[in-house]
Amino acid sequence: MHKRRHCEKLRDAERAEIFVADLLARAGWEVLARNYRRIGCELDVVVAKGKTLAIVEVKLRRKVSLINSYQCFLTLQKRRALERGARIFISDSNKSWDHIRFDLAVVCLQGAAGLAYLNGNNLIERCGLRLYRYFVDVPVISDR
Repeated sequence: MHKRRHCEKLRDAERAEIFVADLLARAGWEVLARNYRRIGCELDVVVAKGKTLAIVEVKLRRKVSLINSYQCFLTLQKRRALERGARIFISDSNKSWDHIRFDLAVVCLQGAAGLAYLNGNNLIERCGLRLYRYFVDVPVISDR
């Protein structure tokens, strides 16, 4: 039973990442990677628009409460791992970016409290998932 629940959580998390990547693609972003993995880091979704690169961390929650800050989702250790992953991705891509940002997408299962709107009044929900909150340009503290 425990293994089954773990597999369901993994499937839900993967669905959430696909959901966010699709939303961003529909908003005009080019999806460069999903589940980009290297030693010591994993990037959920990497997108670009023009000369802007966005590293998007996706968090799935079954229940949500009032979310006012990204800090309850991203520990210092996680932010450092995101920064390392971004450096490795940029090195692997051999491209230059004028602006690199870190975003956070909080996704909940439908039925959880709260609604999110992206791009004006468009409610974002589909396939049993709902975008609850999207934080743009989350500060990542350098570990140097």
